[in-house]
Amino acid sequence: MQVPRPPDEEARLAALYQYGILDTPPEEDFDALTQLAAQICQAPIALISLMDCDRQWFKSKIGIDGSGTSREVAFCAYAILQTDILVVPDALEDERFANNPYVTSAPYIRFYAGVPLVTPSGAVVGTLCVIDRVARSLEPQQLSALKALGKQAVSQLELRRRIVELDRTTQKKQQAQAELESFFNLSLDLLCVVNFAGEFKRINPAFATVLGYSPAEMIAQTVRDLVHPDDRDRTAQALEQLSQGELIVNFENRYRTKTGEYLWLAWKARPLVEQNLIYAIARDITERKLLENQHLQRLADETAARIQIANILESITDAFFALDRQWCFTYVNRQAERLLQHQRDELIGKNIWEEFPEAVKIDFYTQYHRALTEQISITFTEFYPPLDCWFLVRVYPSSEGLSVYFQDITASKQAEVALRQSEERYRLLFESNPHPMWVNDVETLQFLAINQAAIQHYGYSRAEFLSMSIKDIRPPEEI
Repeated sequence: MQVPRPPDEEARLAALYQYGILDTPPEEDFDALTQLAAQICQAPIALISLMDCDRQWFKSKIGIDGSGTSREVAFCAYAILQTDILVVPDALEDERFANNPYVTSAPYIRFYAGVPLVTPSGAVVGTLCVIDRVARSLEPQQLSALKALGKQAVSQLELRRRIVELDRTTQKKQQAQAELESFFNLSLDLLCVVNFAGEFKRINPAFATVLGYSPAEMIAQTVRDLVHPDDRDRTAQALEQLSQGELIVNFENRYRTKTGEYLWLAWKARPLVEQNLIYAIARDITERKLLENQHLQRLADETAARIQIANILESITDAFFALDRQWCFTYVNRQAERLLQHQRDELIGKNIWEEFPEAVKIDFYTQYHRALTEQISITFTEFYPPLDCWFLVRVYPSSEGLSVYFQDITASKQAEVALRQSEERYRLLFESNPHPMWVNDVETLQFLAINQAAIQHYGYSRAEFLSMSIKDIRPPEEI
């Protein structure tokens, strides 16, 4: 199938080439975005893909080899046809991708979600996307976060472009001075010129907006005066690197505001060694840091909760396993290992009906499907021939699949059978005895059961006997 091209393809390519980013080395800023996208969406593959004329090129990648693909097989070639996120829940069900070689062979793409990278001019130059090898979907908050990261990627492209432009302008002294003046005054980012000793030589108005100091107050202080004590050694090392001519990209530290609080700033800095100067740009990332810390705390809390749940499930006497909506095992406790006679490593990720095919023919299959389809809890007993066991099973559904608790009740089932057999033998002996026999209530002497010999001997019917007592057939002195 021929991949369509946007109607503004020529302008789109011009916008892409303006960034001068194609075939450049990896950068931590972009890698941080793909890493965060993969974590938030819990996806094994994440990319920042830029769409050239006949190829897509990966500025950042996680979970996949290679630097790009041809445009004809790129999912992102369809994503750039729109300005909103493109979600492909199952590539095998989508005629655009069902025969794609990256779907039918490695890396076996099944799920794709790509946010178009829309420049301020409205051109779509690529995507930030996440990819999985299983069909799935994203939660609304994941979609929202992915879109926000897409905007961050565009901002990063813009920021990178501005730094490149700044580097060019500094090479032309007269023109650079005028452009730098405008850039300093208008930029929402914090811009400054610092010498290798950490003394501020020039700052832009954003410093006053963000940190609260006037230009005079800033110039009177050094970097060391403002940096958080815990960040001073790292900052000194960064200044030393810059003095050696090294470029600093995405260096983060905390700066004290005039009110005494500390804000996180992310820095990009380029030295001019011959002038003993550093040109630097910073952005307030305090909110992003807070979100990252909250995300990490949520992950830690979720991990702790999972560990706690796992400890509980390992300590209960019931056997337990969990299934996802594709009927694959996601958890098996030790008791379930023992009863199912399989190690959990043999079952995790495997389909229950493939591992236990005999269960398809009996009530397990019916009841599990009913619980998942109707979203109701079900309790039932069933015999599983391959294990020669009776099980009492309790099934609880959720949006993610099924939780199954079960016990081996073979012994109690065998006891029930033995009891029924004993009762049947007693009944046969009672009924076939040639002598009159009955069972009566100890207190009321009411007949509770009568054998055939008693019916024949006394001449009463069974119904008549059961409405009588011993007093009706025996004299008082014999009772």
